[in-house]
Amino acid sequence: MNNLRDDIREATLARNTFKVNLLKYILGEYERAALANKNTSLEKIIEKAIENNNICFQARPEQKYTQENEILQAYLPKYLTLDELFTELAPLGLSNSKQSVGVAIKHLKSKQLPFRNEDVVKTINNICSVV
Repeated sequence: MNNLRDDIREATLARNTFKVNLLKYILGEYERAALANKNTSLEKIIEKAIENNNICFQARPEQKYTQENEILQAYLPKYLTLDELFTELAPLGLSNSKQSVGVAIKHLKSKQLPFRNEDVVKTINNICSVV
């Protein structure tokens, strides 16, 4: 959050109105959600903005949507890809069960690797279908 405010300040000093407007919009959406007592993270708001830009880009291919997404991507954590998860989890010999998901998540957390739970489930399903 502070990083976002600092970047707004830097973009303002650099007279980058495109970036300033985008980041102020994101900050406003986050603050609006907080006032409404919605338990929405900044990450989810950014992901939703990127998703909306992708939909708008399909309807009207304009460069501003891709530029916005490039700026917003910098504020999202870099998660392991499905291929990277497969490489990390395949040696564990997991089965297609909830217990295996727990084992996989515990393994990834012990190595402090960034991941999404839904990607772990997909990867375990892929591992089981390959074996």
